[in-house]
Formats: sequence, structure tokens, C-alpha cells
Amino acid sequence: MVTVDAARLSRRGVLAGGAAAATLPAAARAAPAAELDIPLWPDDILAERVRPPMPIDPKLPARYHPVVNVTRPVITPYRPARPNGAGIITCAGGGYVLVGRSPGPPNWLADRGYWVFDLLYRLPGGGWRAGPDASLQDVQQAIRLVRARAAAFGVDPARIGVAGFSAGGHIAASAATRFADDLQPPSNALASVSARPDFALLACPVITMTEPHRHGASTKALFGAMPSADQAASHSAELRVTPRTPPCFLAHSASDRVVSPQNSILMFSALRAVGVAAELHIFDGGGHDMGQGFKPGTPVSAWPELFIQWLARSGFAAPGANARG
Repeated sequence: MVTVDAARLSRRGVLAGGAAAATLPAAARAAPAAELDIPLWPDDILAERVRPPMPIDPKLPARYHPVVNVTRPVITPYRPARPNGAGIITCAGGGYVLVGRSPGPPNWLADRGYWVFDLLYRLPGGGWRAGPDASLQDVQQAIRLVRARAAAFGVDPARIGVAGFSAGGHIAASAATRFADDLQPPSNALASVSARPDFALLACPVITMTEPHRHGASTKALFGAMPSADQAASHSAELRVTPRTPPCFLAHSASDRVVSPQNSILMFSALRAVGVAAELHIFDGGGHDMGQGFKPGTPVSAWPELFIQWLARSGFAAPGANARG
């Protein structure tokens, strides 16, 4: 079994596997390379684990091994050739037991003008003081960091969103609904910066921790067993929606046998119930891997462009900035 700290990742942060993996068209593969990783935290803040990390399942596919033990969370920036002034923090999936990063979605979004910050987040079984909220703590810090450095990146601080796939969708949905939860260490210099994302993409997302539609593997990774009623309520994104939740775009496959499409339906219904702008697409076929949306001719191949169109209509891209040059 091989585990790799984030500090040892390649400059591009390109690792195979995960629910966001994709086969990209040539234009997307030609997107600018990722830049140097940016650590989320000073070393002293996260130096202490309160308990040993949980054992790693030896049955995990070998392609996942490099990202099962994250001790140094980072964001990997992807610089667009023609920036439109918006930024997106991407959260790969992996059932909360690994981070299945892929260059697919970051390159594809950067090719359409978005600054992309691919998040390598800590996992709940890592023994961290934040426990099941370690990943949320990291995405909140990523949003704060990008917002605090918005001028340096050339990003509008009011156009910073999150995008999540599978369990990464739960992280993104939690960022969109729990931004007011105080999870930051007292010594965090960015604690006063808003952690609220301005929009969210939730693709084949884990949303609920309640029966009958919860994702069993993610639930087990977060809580070690069946969550208590309080845990289920606090970590079910559809139950945390308020009128301040940012606009959301949701995409799911009706044939997804890993994460029930009812997760997206629950989230969409909760958003609409309080008047939050939301768009939901459920496609016939495609399974769980929404990365298939990059493959022409597959049932879910329409969702990436639908998302780009939604961003433009919602005011999160400068007019004409999504066109490839």
C-alpha cells in the first residue's frame, strides 16, 4: 500500500481515477497547465492529529493509492488563457476514503475562461480534530484563500463558486449550505473572510445522510457507522438549505446505481422551496461517472455545456467570455 502526502504530488496534480475522470476533446486537453500547489494552512495549524488515521482498505483499486492519505491539503490553480473573471474550486469524489483527482474538469473549465482551483482535501478518517468536518474545513479555507487573493488572480471576489462530483458533491453542497458554521481554528488569519460560495455545481452528488437514499460508503467514512439523528440532520445538505444558499446547478444520471438520483432531487426541491435559483438535469443513462459528460454521444454528454450556459445566464461569466479562442 502506497500513500502520498500532497507535498509529493506532481506540479499538475494529475492523478488517475475518481468520479470526475474524463476523456476530453482536444481543445480541452490543450488548456494551460496547472500551476504550483498552494497550501491551505500554515504547517502549525494542522500539525496535530487527535487520533491515528483509520486503516486503509487494501481492496481499493491500485490507481487510488496515491491519494488516500492526505496530510497537507492544497489547491492546484489552473490558469485560463482567456479569463472571464470567475473562479471555481473543484472537489473530486472518492467516497470520503480517497480523493480521485483528475485533470479533466479543471482543464475543461479553464479552457472556457474560468480560473480553477482543484482542491486536495483531508479525509474524515485521517484522525483530524475536525473529524467528519475536515473536508468541509478545507473547502471553506480554499474559498477564503481564493477570495482573499482575488486581485492577484484577477478574479471577482463575488464570482467564486464550488464544483463537486459524487462525495465531492457533498463537500460542495456542504460549502453552499454550512458556510456560517464556525469550523476555523482561532489562529486562522483568513477567518474573517467570507466562506460562502457564490454558486455551486453538484454533479452526481451525495446529498443526504438519511434513509433510504443515503450513500452508505460515504456515511460509513464520515461517521464510522450509522449516523445518529443529529449527525444525519446536520450533514444532510438538503436539510441545511436556507434562502442564503447560493444558486445551484445539479446534474445526475437516472441509471446511477452508486448515488441515487434522489439525492439531487431532494436538494433541488429544498432549494426551490426557499426560493433559491436552481437548475436540475437528470439524464437517461450514463451511470455514476459524470465525467462521461465529456464523451460525445453518451446520454449525459449535454451537461457540461448546459452548466456553462447556466453560468452565463446567471451572471457568473463576462458576456462572450466562455467562447474558446
